[in-house]
Amino acid sequence: QITIDGINDIYNKIKNYIYKDSNAFERIMNNIEQLLSKNIYVNARLNFNPVNIEPTLNTIDYLYNRFKDNELLCVYVAWLNGEKIPTPMDYTKDNNPQLTLIKKLLDYNYIVDIEDLGIAPYLYGCAALQDDFAVIGTEGNLYKCEHSVMDEESDSFGNIFTMKIDQNNIKKWEFNDYPYEECYECQLLPSCQGGCKYAALNSEKKYVCSPLKNCLKEALYLFYNKKFKEKGE
Repeated sequence: QITIDGINDIYNKIKNYIYKDSNAFERIMNNIEQLLSKNIYVNARLNFNPVNIEPTLNTIDYLYNRFKDNELLCVYVAWLNGEKIPTPMDYTKDNNPQLTLIKKLLDYNYIVDIEDLGIAPYLYGCAALQDDFAVIGTEGNLYKCEHSVMDEESDSFGNIFTMKIDQNNIKKWEFNDYPYEECYECQLLPSCQGGCKYAALNSEKKYVCSPLKNCLKEALYLFYNKKFKEKGE
């Protein structure tokens, strides 16, 4: 999986790599080309801020124009989380930016099956709940979630160099109160698995709902409308 949050200067500014003597964006694109040429499957995750999805739309266009319909390249979008970033629940079916991005992904056949919409049920909706999952930070610290890296002191449960393990910071992820009461009336039960577990532990909001919660019908309409057109119906 490779995260691409924009193209050219936008990407370079966001990533802010320490190597200033090269074009980081072009280097990443060349890396993707090499992987695809060796028949290696690549997930391109496009993190987006719902306030401004134009960079994400441009990125989807760029990837398609550069790699065409290479079946080894999967392109999907991911809603960014943050205190100053609106959540999916702040939007309605009439203004949900996820629908605009879905339409673009459908146009380029990056969404082919219903699972590509992100509404298929999974045994684990969050990798942090799996016993054999860990994130390794740049200093060797261990975390149960990639978001936890932001809380270096409080959320690290160990270090690969010292081999000291804090069991309390592991056990706090073993909560099992999902489905929440609100989930029983949601059409997305059980596909979203209760949303972001990091948010459930650390945010004032109990969980972060799927971006499709308020626009599921509209997303399915876009999907099936594209399928019927392909069949000439």
